[in-house]
Amino acid sequence: MHVIKVIHYLQKISHCINKSDTGTPKELALKLKIGERQVLRYIDLMKQLGAPVDYCRKRKSYYFRVKGCFSAGFTSFEEESAGG
Repeated sequence: MHVIKVIHYLQKISHCINKSDTGTPKELALKLKIGERQVLRYIDLMKQLGAPVDYCRKRKSYYFRVKGCFSAGFTSFEEESAGG
């Protein structure tokens, strides 16, 4: 697995979760053009990295138990320290 590719899919899945637009694992796999097993691996990885991801059988969609998003990237703290 290439790290950039993994991050790309984790962010795409997070975006779909926040839009309440994942559907079933199979539907999400079709949207992302990857296999269902790969979707399940990415969801598991998100959980291992601390994302509060669950699946609602009634709505047939993944969701975050806590409002937020999954991101992997650089965040600058310069703005916080510039003021003081």
